[in-house]
Amino acid sequence: MRNSPTMCQWYVDLALQKWREKYSKPIVYHYMDDILIATPESLSEQAETDFKETLQQFGLYIAPEKIQRRNPWLYLGMMVTETRVRQGKLKLQSEINTVNDVQKLVGDIQWIRTWCGITNEDLEPLFELLKDSVDPLEPRHLTNKAHDSLKVIETKIEQQQVYRYDPEYPVMVLVYGSQQYRSAIIAQQIEKHLAILEWVFPSYQPSASVTTLQDYIGSLLLKAKERVRLVFGVDPSVFVLPWKTTDLIQEWSLCSMTFALAVNGVQLSTHYPSHPLFQTTSIIMRGPIVKQKPISNALTVFTDASGRTGKYGFAWQDNQNWKLKIWTDTGKSVQILELQAIVETLNWFSSQALNIVSDSAYAVSVVNRIDCAKIGKIGTLEIEELVIRLKGIIQERKEPIWCCHMRSHTNLPGIFSQGNAVIDRAVAGPVVLRNFEAARQSHEFFHQSSRGLQQEFGLSRSQARNIVAACPDCARIAPLQQHGVNPRGLGPRKVWQTDVTEYPPFGRLKYLHVSVDTHSHAVWASALTTTAFKAVKQHWLQAFAVLGVPEMIKTDNAPSYVGHWSEQFLKQWGVKHVTGIPYNTTGQGIVERRHQDIKRLLGALKKEGEITLSPHDMLAKACYVLNWKNPVSTNDKQTVIPIHLHYTSQNSVLKMPVRTWDPKKGAWGTEKETLFTWGRGYACVSTGDDPPRWVPAKWVKPWLEKKGDSEETRGQQTVS
Repeated sequence: MRNSPTMCQWYVDLALQKWREKYSKPIVYHYMDDILIATPESLSEQAETDFKETLQQFGLYIAPEKIQRRNPWLYLGMMVTETRVRQGKLKLQSEINTVNDVQKLVGDIQWIRTWCGITNEDLEPLFELLKDSVDPLEPRHLTNKAHDSLKVIETKIEQQQVYRYDPEYPVMVLVYGSQQYRSAIIAQQIEKHLAILEWVFPSYQPSASVTTLQDYIGSLLLKAKERVRLVFGVDPSVFVLPWKTTDLIQEWSLCSMTFALAVNGVQLSTHYPSHPLFQTTSIIMRGPIVKQKPISNALTVFTDASGRTGKYGFAWQDNQNWKLKIWTDTGKSVQILELQAIVETLNWFSSQALNIVSDSAYAVSVVNRIDCAKIGKIGTLEIEELVIRLKGIIQERKEPIWCCHMRSHTNLPGIFSQGNAVIDRAVAGPVVLRNFEAARQSHEFFHQSSRGLQQEFGLSRSQARNIVAACPDCARIAPLQQHGVNPRGLGPRKVWQTDVTEYPPFGRLKYLHVSVDTHSHAVWASALTTTAFKAVKQHWLQAFAVLGVPEMIKTDNAPSYVGHWSEQFLKQWGVKHVTGIPYNTTGQGIVERRHQDIKRLLGALKKEGEITLSPHDMLAKACYVLNWKNPVSTNDKQTVIPIHLHYTSQNSVLKMPVRTWDPKKGAWGTEKETLFTWGRGYACVSTGDDPPRWVPAKWVKPWLEKKGDSEETRGQQTVS
């Protein structure tokens, strides 16, 4: 059939469906157009005739010379006898010149390895040839180890064989192999003879960086269990495990959910049948050295490290006195230093049971999984070498350890906080920084603007700008500075602007509700799951608690802002609500600017490792930076922190006479108006006792006295 294998497989299966329904007892396997029918006795003539006629209805015909009635039967390159199955003659491609040749060779071996017993250990030299390849035509040649491995594989292909399944006997799964290369065998015990049905192998490269022994064997048993169900339609009757006794089952089940699910409902045994394969199986003699619960009467040791000082070490109590052991290794990451601290602790107290307390969740996670673990691909070579060293130290230990994580600087009573504080002070060292270095480190943490650095640390403008320009997260964007005056309140808590923007990295909490005081530029933001009024109400209540209650809130005409519930809520709080400024298309400019500032800060904080924080915590930190670290300009050209301006400033107005443009009449007005404040593009004016109103700055010009004007206003004018 000249079409895709998938279509061929589907079409033949469709053609066989009617015959399968009529004759349910025969087992029918087919791979595209190669069909195998297995029955306890020879197929009857009527069944054979119906089989041919059924296929002919779909245009499929069986060549008489292709029919095999006696053993040995040849099927898909295998030779099948009454009791056994073995691989037919197969010549492996030993001439290797490129990565593509290696890939084809490994692919051919993978196809037959499950009934030839070709282990991961046999294939490892070939897998090594595939590593670090970037081009299919990249040159590759067999190494001496690969040549030797290929000879072993060819010998297994020629000599190995598996047995056919006998429904009269139960199926068992046996774990075998060395500690580094575990595999499983699906077999049946037929009287005193072990009949191997198939081999099952784990993945060569584990999915996790560190896979515990319990998870490793548990996933292998699950894979074998699923294979037994798929091929034989039954569950394994027993798992034979490389334990000295079955006493480990409870401890392993508590350590690994994967192992607990795999062995659920299956009998466990430690008695291997008499067979040469199991003479080299590595037996697990002991339980895990790393315990899941604290160890009584054990020494408690506190470890810590500092990336800033390059110091790492541990502390412990001896007769009510704290003792320290500190090392210095600058230029390395905190992860490496934290692991080194634990390694040195295990070396120093090699013959004592230990309770280890660390403030590094990463280091604790590695220690709790490393005992007899399978190590996969780890980020850097330095960390990989350190993890392998840690694994060797733990495997050589005889005394148990327990390792736990605690948050630093919790200030709680008790030995945990006390010990953590002792080692934390020891590795932190004295903080003596010059202003420029202190400003650089502050910007690495807060990502504030150059103006904020200049004011807080007393730097020159060029120094502050150089620090921001050197930051990879802030260099592409201009520093956070006040850009002119958008219509705003004449004092704090006079006029707010509220709006919603989306930040997809927060997932369900992607809707950021933002309110900003238009006078002080103090801001508050909330990450919520919707834009409905219930979310708006929640945000406003939080903002009122932080910034106080404003006299007016300005929004757009979104349904959540202009609905009945919003109007009722603001009325209860005594807040006036407006939705726009006539003839102004950028009335929400201040809050829109704050949207950009918040998103930029969130992106910078995420790159700096703050991804471990929750969305609410990251947003709170961004608001802190905007309110406390980024100064804004006032009308008198001074710079001040927004939160200080919000709580300390008084209403400040100019009260200068001006003339305004009347867009309805298309002419300048004739009434004298008072200018309260003005800025880049906007001005606030009022006529008599009327409330202030905001207009574009181009609609305002100084009041110049004309003939007939009163003596009182003569000579008064404004300077723009």
